[in-house]
Amino acid sequence: MKTLLKILSVTLIVIILIVIYLYFKLPSMEPTTKLIELNSQTLNEKLYIKNVIRGITGDHNTILISTTPEIDPFEDSSDDFIFKGWSPFYYKFTDDSLIVYTMKESIVPRNFNTNIKIVQVTLPNPDMIQFNDQYEKLGFIKLR
Repeated sequence: MKTLLKILSVTLIVIILIVIYLYFKLPSMEPTTKLIELNSQTLNEKLYIKNVIRGITGDHNTILISTTPEIDPFEDSSDDFIFKGWSPFYYKFTDDSLIVYTMKESIVPRNFNTNIKIVQVTLPNPDMIQFNDQYEKLGFIKLR
């Protein structure tokens, strides 16, 4: 019985030490975020493109187009355009419109309130590969 108690005590201490070690050595579980502010001089409005990468291995990527700069951990498709996954995302902002090239269109949010025009262009994979070769010449920026 004493031996069993010693084994359990040592095992518990080892587990606690491993947990403490991992707590201090593992990278932060906070998402990695990138915020891009787009400012329309004519309309006197701003849009924000938010790139949020989550997960221990960084394998959950979400891009949001929003009217607010705050990064909410719970995306709301009624307020923001939401693009999930690692598909290519290109954008071009002129003074009154944002043009977005993706492989999958976002649902247009019902509470999205801006005078800036959002144009979503979806391309199949072969066309997206061709677009990738010329996006810079066309004035687009690649986000992922």
